[in-house]
Amino acid sequence: MPYRVLVLAGVVGLALLVPTAQACTVPDAAALSKDVAKYKTVVVTVDDCIVQLNGHVDQLSHSWDIERKFRKDAWSSGVANRLVVVAAIVTDQNLRRSVNRMLREPGNNDLRSPFGFQIQNGVVTVTGASGDPMMLDTTLYAIASIKGVRGVVSNVQFNSLVNIDDVIQWTPKTVFLPAPQPGPIYPKLQP
Repeated sequence: MPYRVLVLAGVVGLALLVPTAQACTVPDAAALSKDVAKYKTVVVTVDDCIVQLNGHVDQLSHSWDIERKFRKDAWSSGVANRLVVVAAIVTDQNLRRSVNRMLREPGNNDLRSPFGFQIQNGVVTVTGASGDPMMLDTTLYAIASIKGVRGVVSNVQFNSLVNIDDVIQWTPKTVFLPAPQPGPIYPKLQP
């Protein structure tokens, strides 16, 4: 009999340790609409804690901002971003000038390993190598903020050794000096 109670207590204890699925607590529709109120053409719906974004925006960076906002929410398990960038038609040549100008601004490009880019039908493809993921993120966001950019493709290779000069520059250097040679206490004066 005491064994049965012990086994029953063990089973109940294990059942309490097993994680259970938490219910999805979604804010009401008014709160969701308030989050994207400045974007009049965006519709937000939620299905099984997955946020679905539909509509259009005038800059790619706005689409990224809205998506990032809902990814931060604890109740959201994912975001399906179906926002379309509807921008004024900008020729690839004019877009190339704008991207060039933006990349020349301080903080948007690394002079040791500069980013290159190609543009086709409003889609900017960034190429190169980077050792700094924050700089890459800043650069991609700045490109997405340019009016007329319909998409950004990153073909940048991440390599932590790209900026090895920075690492070597701050590494303490060891200098070996020649061993001191013993000499006379009073050296002879030479005439």
